[in-house]
Amino acid sequence: MWKCKGFFAGGHTDRLRSGTFIKKLTGCVLVGSVLLPVATACGKSAHPGHLGLLDECEVQVNSESPGSTETLVNTENPAKQEEIVISFVGDIMLSRGVQQYLDENGYQYPYEEVKQIFEQDDFTIGNLECPITEYDFGANKEKRFVFRGDIENAKALKNAGFDCLNLANNHSMDYLSNGLGETIEHLAGEDIIVVGAGMDASSPTDYILDKNGMRIGIMAFSVFPTEGFFYDAGEPTVSYVSDYNLEEIGERIEALDATFKIVYFHWGAEYRPYHSEMQEKYAHFAIDSGADFVVGAHPHVLQDVEYYKDKPIYYSLGNFVFDKQIQEGTDKTVILQLHLENNEIKNLVELPATIERGRVRLQADAEISGIN
Repeated sequence: MWKCKGFFAGGHTDRLRSGTFIKKLTGCVLVGSVLLPVATACGKSAHPGHLGLLDECEVQVNSESPGSTETLVNTENPAKQEEIVISFVGDIMLSRGVQQYLDENGYQYPYEEVKQIFEQDDFTIGNLECPITEYDFGANKEKRFVFRGDIENAKALKNAGFDCLNLANNHSMDYLSNGLGETIEHLAGEDIIVVGAGMDASSPTDYILDKNGMRIGIMAFSVFPTEGFFYDAGEPTVSYVSDYNLEEIGERIEALDATFKIVYFHWGAEYRPYHSEMQEKYAHFAIDSGADFVVGAHPHVLQDVEYYKDKPIYYSLGNFVFDKQIQEGTDKTVILQLHLENNEIKNLVELPATIERGRVRLQADAEISGIN
């Protein structure tokens, strides 16, 4: 019997990581072979502007048989059937040092301790920071920054629970348009949806998740041009955003036929824990154009979180699967879970994790933050 006790504090802030909206817990729940910290929201959240202890509860979970999975149920406010849970993660790089870990431990190795989370949500999306291809002619840039993943990774990502991958980033075309085209084909072969890239510049690069009466639109854009490669609109390419086409991007966001709109940006300065003026400008513009949630990647570290017009902006989710980097914070990550109900955000939960030898490991003793 695992006994978990916690309280939920609510408040209002522009920086979610500043300490409000924290669920502090003692104890954990056994989910499969993983000990997970439990986030239970007891009672109702505080009125914005107030911060304090709202409610205290105890949850008892039977785990008499090793490896059993138990479901927590709040009998006072049971989860409604209409809820959708979407998990977001940061950069997935399956080359360089990660390739060594895959050769030693198998292609499922990076996800073994977190795949239960993705199997239990409704939709999982990450940023794939490398092509998956056998094409062997790389872009003309420094070799250690030319990434390529084996084609076996497509099946491994599907088995890990990924439903969608963002390809709008500065490494998707490390093996040119040929490599990007093969990446799209390999992922499609495993029924993994791609956003932020297409087989040519006119191909659709957005996706609509139509589920439980909601139409959740996902769009993705990179601020970085591909490196060592000349753009060709007739070949596979990624979706870009800049000051030159920002108005056009705004029109696309506004026109997207969705009841809830998510925009995924690849942007920001590497290894900087706070967002830039450019990131803020584009995030605010996206929300002014109709986006309901903005999330980002590229800095390789977690960045701050802002609310603009009551819409959350997660400027960077950091790395997710990556080899060892020297800079501080590159081994810290988070699984961000967005709970939607009736086209509104009902909960937003961060599951902190670390990256150890290319593998993601949940922090069983970490604080879990979120809103409810």
